[in-house]
Amino acid sequence: MLDRSSALKALSKLSSEEGVWRVAEEALRGPRRHMAAVNVGKLNRVASEGSLILVPGKVLGTGEVTKKLRVGALSFSAEGSRKIKEAGGEALRLTEFVKKYGKSGGVQVYGSR
Repeated sequence: MLDRSSALKALSKLSSEEGVWRVAEEALRGPRRHMAAVNVGKLNRVASEGSLILVPGKVLGTGEVTKKLRVGALSFSAEGSRKIKEAGGEALRLTEFVKKYGKSGGVQVYGSR
């Protein structure tokens, strides 16, 4: 189950501090039918090695992951999570990602409106 309320609470604490968290919070407040769905192959193409990536939606498993990516998302498909981890990266639920990297700079949001 997607736990949007916990993710929104975690993001709301940070949204006043930096714009990237505000963008993610606004994307999650929208209707579910507008929620992002991003394939791991796209993340691999657009992000650089070691990037901090936030997806305000679901990460899907289509494509190949050849870079070590640190990805936080509302949810992951089993295949998407597996591919990220096999490449040496991290696939974290949004609340875990915010706790771990909330004060870090350089977070990129993919899949927001």
